[in-house]
Amino acid sequence: MLLTVVRAESDPQDHWRVLPKPTTQNLNKTFFLDSLKGWVVGNKGTIRKTTNGGASWQFQNAGITNNLHEVFMLNDQFGWALGLEFFSDTASWYGTYILKTTNGGISWQPQQYPTNDFFYSLVYLDSLTGWMGGEYGVLVGTTNGGATWFPAEIDSSIYSRWAIRRLKFFSRQYGIGVGGRIDLTGVVWQTTNGGQRWTAVGAGLEPLHGIHSVDSTRVITVGGDYDYGSGLVETTDGGSTWEYRYLGIWGEARALSFRTAYEGWAPLGFAGTFMVTLDTGRTWTDFFTPDTSALYDLMFTDSLTGYAVGQSGTILKYDPSVVAVRERAPFVPTRTLLMQNYPNPFNPLTIINYQLSMDNDVTLKIYDLLGREVATLVEQNVQAGVHQAQWDGTDEAGNLVGSGLYFYRLEARPVNGGPPQMVVRKMMLLR
Repeated sequence: MLLTVVRAESDPQDHWRVLPKPTTQNLNKTFFLDSLKGWVVGNKGTIRKTTNGGASWQFQNAGITNNLHEVFMLNDQFGWALGLEFFSDTASWYGTYILKTTNGGISWQPQQYPTNDFFYSLVYLDSLTGWMGGEYGVLVGTTNGGATWFPAEIDSSIYSRWAIRRLKFFSRQYGIGVGGRIDLTGVVWQTTNGGQRWTAVGAGLEPLHGIHSVDSTRVITVGGDYDYGSGLVETTDGGSTWEYRYLGIWGEARALSFRTAYEGWAPLGFAGTFMVTLDTGRTWTDFFTPDTSALYDLMFTDSLTGYAVGQSGTILKYDPSVVAVRERAPFVPTRTLLMQNYPNPFNPLTIINYQLSMDNDVTLKIYDLLGREVATLVEQNVQAGVHQAQWDGTDEAGNLVGSGLYFYRLEARPVNGGPPQMVVRKMMLLR
């Protein structure tokens, strides 16, 4: 029997609303402890705090006017931020400022890191133990709250010398770092002994920025660059091997946060879009931000609340109640795409996702290796959005087809005119 399901996904991007801007400076990073309490940091020493879910923001004095690109809060009292001083005619010193607060940001104390290193990411496991990663693969730790720092042991792989862009610990012992070098490679660092020793592997074609742990064996990382676009690197065996996948989405994935076990989001920076997965990273689609502002960071506190920050003080809030009280035109994909089926290889059922940037007359068919038509999954007018079809490995008469390589072809003809689009992908059926 042929099983066909065509479904327009609800548009979760409709739930993003624009909050009043607390500043006109670019906001580079956000950190929320819960749905109400959070901090944002940005250019020219900008720090703002909210205790009411972004309804209002309190000014906090960084003590410096350098651009801030990282903030990490251990709890509502202890937190850290990072800023950089670059080479300039007026600077007598260059390197990293480490800002620390012990009173929730009422006051921040900036300190110069003792060497001329640039650090991009910081994470603390408790009030004393923390790690920082930065340029040239420099990775240092502290056990006294940042009073002194010591170098971590890193393998001698050539990949370990590239920039570390983000660190994240999933337990006291297991941590992941990601980064790389634009136009060269993405890199993943791993530790299984609390940060004392790290290994680095090359993974992907562009720098990585976002990290998410699905379970004890699967970790997803995303990244991108200005010309090649966004990609994904993941492990399904606890970090023993990493696999790169080009996503075909323009933009630089700057962060990664999951709203639910299946739905994850990444801001795409300069592109003015974000990309979303509804199937735990197997397929992705991209959407414009509500006001097309560039977004640089994003974080969900739970399934009902999330925050994104970016260009010129932009702050977005994910709020599922928005649609019920405010009419808004739905956001639609920026282009028509046919995604890779999953699982692949499959037996007995596989799912095919596709997206449409406008209403189309759609035909989605299955062909065998000789080009003979096997089954028709979709043949109707379909609205713009994200859609899904399923195939259970049977032909039009409901007979099981044999193992082997098959092709699925999407043909989309815009109902308002314009050239049709046709995309073909391969899949493998195993009996």
